Amino acid sequence: FGKTPLKPTMADELLSGGLTEGYSAVADAGGTFTDITSQSWGSRIKESCTNIVIGVILFIAAFPVLFWNEGRAVQRYDTLLEGRSSVIEISVDKIDGASDGALVYFTSMVTSDGAALTDPVFGISTQDLKFRRHVQMYQWDQSVSERKVKQMGGKEKTVKDYSYHTTWASNAIDSTRFKYGGHDNPGSFPFESYFLQQEAFYVGAFELPPRIENYVSYYSDMTDISIDGIPDPVLRNETKPLAKGDGFFIGTSEDKPEVGDIMVTFDSIPPHEISVIAEQSANTFKEYQTKAGGTILLFERGIATAEELFEQAEAENTIITWLLRLAGLVAIHFGVYLVFQPIVVVLDVLPILGNLAECGLNCLAFFVAVLFGGTTIAIAWLFHHPIFGITVLVIVAGIVGGTLYVASKFGKKKNKYDAVETEEGVMA
Repeated sequence: FGKTPLKPTMADELLSGGLTEGYSAVADAGGTFTDITSQSWGSRIKESCTNIVIGVILFIAAFPVLFWNEGRAVQRYDTLLEGRSSVIEISVDKIDGASDGALVYFTSMVTSDGAALTDPVFGISTQDLKFRRHVQMYQWDQSVSERKVKQMGGKEKTVKDYSYHTTWASNAIDSTRFKYGGHDNPGSFPFESYFLQQEAFYVGAFELPPRIENYVSYYSDMTDISIDGIPDPVLRNETKPLAKGDGFFIGTSEDKPEVGDIMVTFDSIPPHEISVIAEQSANTFKEYQTKAGGTILLFERGIATAEELFEQAEAENTIITWLLRLAGLVAIHFGVYLVFQPIVVVLDVLPILGNLAECGLNCLAFFVAVLFGGTTIAIAWLFHHPIFGITVLVIVAGIVGGTLYVASKFGKKKNKYDAVETEEGVMA
């Protein structure tokens, strides 16, 4: 493509300053391209100063998120605790008005009217609950890897490697946005993916609400399919069954596909057992509003006890709580890093000094994140659950105190060592 192939030593030459900014080259015969750009020391300092604003925003925003998350976790815990004590088991074979408005638990087979769901293009038909057609096209895709290398004088070179490979994709990959040409995709699909579902789902005498219908999402591959049902004779002649028998192939060869070839597969959701905890509302169900302020609507495929459903909900609450805590701590860490990043960039005039400063800054940011983030979590729990909040404060204080103690002991030993060296030098 008009570029000079890189020799094995050329990349080293480029990184050491032997080649100029903006250089582009074909790195190998396999179609990998390498771009090198350079950013001046002054430009890096200016960019890092601009990032201070982002750092301040991240730092400040992390605290209300952490505080809100603890309140959310406590409310969810209290909501599930209240639900555990009030849930009753019902039979869905008939509607009992006595349990209307109550939090109920049941297990039952989810069914439908059994109307035929038919794919209008490929003629595949089923009476299952939901039906999907998946269409994939064999296309070129671009992968980009990036690495940065600091240079003497504060400059930083960015090395980007662009490689191209073919893959099956369910969305059209826009090859006009590729960095390098010569890897052209068709641009559009001859037909799209497709979805159908039954008009209503039932459990016994009850109809499931849309919210629970959305939870019914356990698909199984359809294998008993044939090209004989394709209504268009031209398409039928172009279509071949996949070797696995679970779909169709449109193109030259399934074993050696070419760009633009199409693969179509189908899956569906047959009637199956489900377990639900929700509020009974006439002939359907809805979320149950608790006195704790939260709502309850629990769902699981298959047969599960009410206790198992509550345990699963508690586990999910714990996972969400820790993920949001981690996100808050990372935001504090990154915020502190961005605020003090200009110092690192200034010291990058000698890369070794910049690397040491960056390591120290990350340690400082981690320390601040643990101290301020942990304190915020503890204050939130003091507000919602005082006993647990005091425990968290003690743990944070222990971590901070231990860190300061180790640092002070290290400093005393270093000062003592320096004093001995000075004394020996005087005696000599």
